[in-house]
Amino acid sequence: MKDFENQPERNASSQPLVVAPASIVEIDAGNLLDAGKDPFSDILQMLNTLPKTKCLRVVNSFEPVALISLVTKRGYRTWVDKKGHNIYYTYICIAEFNGFLNKDN
Repeated sequence: MKDFENQPERNASSQPLVVAPASIVEIDAGNLLDAGKDPFSDILQMLNTLPKTKCLRVVNSFEPVALISLVTKRGYRTWVDKKGHNIYYTYICIAEFNGFLNKDN
């Protein structure tokens, strides 16, 4: 399995893959941190119940390196998309996830 950390996943034509909006389940870790909660256990719980047709998008103000390391070791595909200053989208999908908009057939 490739290590997708810090790189947008790409199709065979080297175009960054885009997850279909209907396939995304989002958690805003920043809001949980602002409320004094640690989002780590909530994220892991969401992954345990996430349907195979969905991809988890974690929104945060930093790249969650420890989370990425843990879920990658558990067999998830991950990549980070830096959207702006202090805005990171971390995508976490099962290895077989195929809900991309621009995949090669």
